[in-house]
Amino acid sequence: MVDLSRGQSTKADLPAQRNIMPTNDEQQQDFPSLDQLWDEIRKLKERQEAKRPTKVKSLETTPAASSGVSRSPPEQSAMPRKVTPPQIKRKKSIVSYRESHDGRTKTAVFDLPGVKKHHIHISFRCEHLTVEWTTVKITETEEDGRLVRERKEKIYTRTIPLPKGTKFEEVCATMDDRRLILTYPNMKTVRVDRRKYEFGHAEPRRIEPTEVESTDVYEY
Repeated sequence: MVDLSRGQSTKADLPAQRNIMPTNDEQQQDFPSLDQLWDEIRKLKERQEAKRPTKVKSLETTPAASSGVSRSPPEQSAMPRKVTPPQIKRKKSIVSYRESHDGRTKTAVFDLPGVKKHHIHISFRCEHLTVEWTTVKITETEEDGRLVRERKEKIYTRTIPLPKGTKFEEVCATMDDRRLILTYPNMKTVRVDRRKYEFGHAEPRRIEPTEVESTDVYEY
């Protein structure tokens, strides 16, 4: 007979079982709080950001060069330049004026190289002179095997004021190879003998310039 009483155990022989389920206080001690968790995440994020290169160059701290040469500051944005209008080139005047030594007459000198006498017209009116001249330019080009000749004419006009009561005979015109010279009374002079003239609607009188010397300029 086998004694089976050894394999049996009573409740008195078993040790008292302990409750191994943690309490609320123990859970709070073992697991970090939500604030601690966010604090750890924030610190980790800051360490990661510190390792990344900065995007703004001005915030970077450049170490001093070992050679002692200081680096130039970063270039600033270029300011918009003020646009200045192009300067107008002054052209030499065609007409020059000069007074006589006694101040009674005035001379106007027209620089007209290449202009022939028949291209110049001088008209005398009551209180002014009108000088008109024409320049001619001819160019020849070849188009489709044909010779094309182009003629361009430009007409210029100048008006010279005269003192009131100027006679036709008091105006003198001469011309050389390139200049037209007009001599007329000066407006600054005061006339002693003031005569009455009819200035109404009189027709202008033409003044023929006297040629001083002949020219060899080609005529178009």
